Amino acid sequence: GGGSLAANHTMTAANFQLFCESVPGVAFDRFEELCAGAWKEDSKLALSLFAWLGTLGGDADVVQNSNRENKKVFYMAMMWLQTNYPSTLANNLERIAAHASLHSILDVLMFAKNQTGPNSLGVQLQSACSGEDWRSTATSEKLREEFDSFVRLDTFAQLQVVAEESEAKGDSADKLFDSVADLFATGLQQELNRAQTKGVTWDWYKQPFVFAMGSPMPGGLHDTATDIVNGIITRLFGASSGDALSRYQVEVVAELQATEAQRQGLHKVIENRERMFKRQLLRVMGAPVKEQRAALTRLLIMKRAIDEANRRAQLPETIRCAFTPGNGGSHASSGGGGTIGERKGFSFLQAG
Repeated sequence: GGGSLAANHTMTAANFQLFCESVPGVAFDRFEELCAGAWKEDSKLALSLFAWLGTLGGDADVVQNSNRENKKVFYMAMMWLQTNYPSTLANNLERIAAHASLHSILDVLMFAKNQTGPNSLGVQLQSACSGEDWRSTATSEKLREEFDSFVRLDTFAQLQVVAEESEAKGDSADKLFDSVADLFATGLQQELNRAQTKGVTWDWYKQPFVFAMGSPMPGGLHDTATDIVNGIITRLFGASSGDALSRYQVEVVAELQATEAQRQGLHKVIENRERMFKRQLLRVMGAPVKEQRAALTRLLIMKRAIDEANRRAQLPETIRCAFTPGNGGSHASSGGGGTIGERKGFSFLQAG
């Protein structure tokens, strides 16, 4: 549901402690104590704090950017959830990704599937560089003020604590794998459907193809550690094979990435048009009265042209041909790719 966290969260001593101490360099044991105490006190607020940690380290992943120490604290929180409340983690992946990144969700799966070895969280954290965090030097008054502001936010209100089912530890990692594969397969299918749209509106240009840019590639780090590409392919095409692997790389990810590049270019063109219109409007407002009539006429013509471009915005012919059914485009001729359509839809694009 909507609304801020404050309505039902008044006793927050343990969650406040988690807020203050979840900083670079916090020890594993201490962090686990903080998570357990915060969860017992107010699980919804604790879950919101876990997601908030994912916003502190940027989009860089733990492997490629070892100085993003706050991001690693976020991964520690995710692993605590995976160990103790795996259903809650699995059911909130989309919402967590909207605050952190899709790449971070792949990292979480990698750590869950690799409790030991080079791809485990513990090994990745061994070489971490300590970072700076404002909470380490803030006064108690400043910490309380910032925490109270966080509690009043509605940003994390959609996170949901779910009833946990008793399950074997090994099963929880498999459940997380299925949830991650569902998230990416559904997101990619939605983006394929959007790319095939003939006539699109201005909203089309405002929504980036995030799954195309954030999906794992065969043989990459996450795929090698988890076999996640196979899970995504199975959901997209109904089976895993060499042909399906090629289709995933060429017809799905590569084409969507090309469409995203076109979208960015067209988005910039339309934004420049509207920026020019606003600049001209400011000039008209400051012009002498006798000049405003002619200037307003020119502005109206410009505005109608922009509105028409937004209303009838079309992909360039070279791109449109690739996705228009019946013209020999790759998606039109591909068979067996509709299995994901019956799956539950996600709203990652609207959540960010």
